[in-house]
Amino acid sequence: MPFALIKRRNKEIFGLALERLKKNGKNTPDALYISHNESHGSDRNFFLLTGIDSGSFIYSSVVVTRDGTPHLFVQELEEEEVKPTGLPYTLIRPGEKTVLRALKGHSVVGVNAEVLTLAEAGRLKDHKYALVNIGPDLEEARAIKTEPELAHLRKASEIAAQTAHDIPKMVKADMTEKELCARIDYKMASLGSDGIAFDTIVAFGERSAIPHATPSDRKLKKGEFILCDFGALSGKMRSDITRTFVFGAASEGQKALYHAVLKIQKHAFSRLKSGVNGRELHADADAAILEFFRRKKAPAGKMGHSLGHSIGLYSHDGKRLSLATDYILPHHFITTVEPGGYLPGFGGVRIEDMALVTRQGAENLTEKAPKNELIEIT
Repeated sequence: MPFALIKRRNKEIFGLALERLKKNGKNTPDALYISHNESHGSDRNFFLLTGIDSGSFIYSSVVVTRDGTPHLFVQELEEEEVKPTGLPYTLIRPGEKTVLRALKGHSVVGVNAEVLTLAEAGRLKDHKYALVNIGPDLEEARAIKTEPELAHLRKASEIAAQTAHDIPKMVKADMTEKELCARIDYKMASLGSDGIAFDTIVAFGERSAIPHATPSDRKLKKGEFILCDFGALSGKMRSDITRTFVFGAASEGQKALYHAVLKIQKHAFSRLKSGVNGRELHADADAAILEFFRRKKAPAGKMGHSLGHSIGLYSHDGKRLSLATDYILPHHFITTVEPGGYLPGFGGVRIEDMALVTRQGAENLTEKAPKNELIEIT
């Protein structure tokens, strides 16, 4: 990401924090500190503040000053990774308090209280730094994507969509959920994914009624739902898609549930644009699936999760289309749209796509993955 763009966004984050904290009568930060060290507070906001889109940096941290300039602190084994970024950095030497020295001259430090460990916070406080939580401001910044981030999101979405398209060719009788999961992950890697966005979900039959089922040794039989939820990685940006199939001929009940969920998703997409409240979209979707199960005399059926969630550096990136979140969607917001209907003992359907929200409407980033009919895999 261009250095000027990194500085501009970091200054905007400072601005968000200053406005919010002043309004609440709290101290305002004169520096930001984020640790991505896996030993204490592995925070992906490190990549937000630095614009880095490759490398692990699992022993690193960053300090950002009010002009938006990030300064990295890395260990020697990460030096070759940091050099190509062109960002200012300092090597951390064993036994030296390098980062603490770099904060000298600052009194109030903005940290992410959602991730920072108690031990790390204690070390900062021991050196007389006052800490304020900038977690909400980081979340607000992550919600609006830059053009370089959108490019990675498009690539990750294309990989996921192509993989979903190819799933019917991966399926065979008596395969286990774990086996199909492995094939999906391999396919994404072969298409150029930098990794998996999250642990892939594959669920057969009645287990498809478990929204976040862990793949098991359960074997596939004819006439069963196959629910697959997975995502690819490009740079540090993640995609997320779900498709539901049937192995063999689908029953009328399976078709009815599938088309009910598909209709709900299409309606949500038709209303999705910046300025809309995500809570309203979720409420309509939830009411529609409950009405479907009421008409089918299946009161145990429900959706039970949000209609969608923001995605980017995290697979669930803070903002949601849900009853619990009163959130007006901004321009260049990326969200999933994933209505589902789950009936214990019968199974479940979820159809999920990635949407880029704009003032004109929503662009479906994973539209190349078929979904307009329930695919029966023969």
